[in-house]
Amino acid sequence: MAADKRDSVEDRNDTLSKADHMRGLERLQMQVRTITRPNAIMLRVTGTIQSQDTAAWAVPNVAVRLEGASPEGIRPTSRVYTIRRFNAASGTVVIDFVDHDGSSPAMDWLRAAQPGARIWLTGPRPHFLPAHLSGHRAVVLADDTAIPALEPPSPR
Repeated sequence: MAADKRDSVEDRNDTLSKADHMRGLERLQMQVRTITRPNAIMLRVTGTIQSQDTAAWAVPNVAVRLEGASPEGIRPTSRVYTIRRFNAASGTVVIDFVDHDGSSPAMDWLRAAQPGARIWLTGPRPHFLPAHLSGHRAVVLADDTAIPALEPPSPR
């Protein structure tokens, strides 16, 4: 018997595909151009997408849901990552990942990915941007996995 999408442990009610969740989001493929290591704990994926709404990708603190592999008929395991940089002219997307031991949807995909590999993603979803008061300091506590979302983006 073929598996039904509701059999997915991650999304039993198929909520991630419903109109209320998807409003304003695109589901598209990213093709990997490069995978580099900018520091000892990070892997940086640079890829290209063909978005219908490039302006939505160009705002700060935008996230995407990346889909890993899955058995036939079951929703892929997915995880949310912050876009480090987007270039509308070239359709280039840069995403940083914290490299870690063990198996996870992202690490399994990253270990197998090469230039030319493709992965499905859904986005962009703007995340909260705290108000910044010039001249005031703020303390932000985060673990390694939050660094890509906290680090100021490099110039576009």
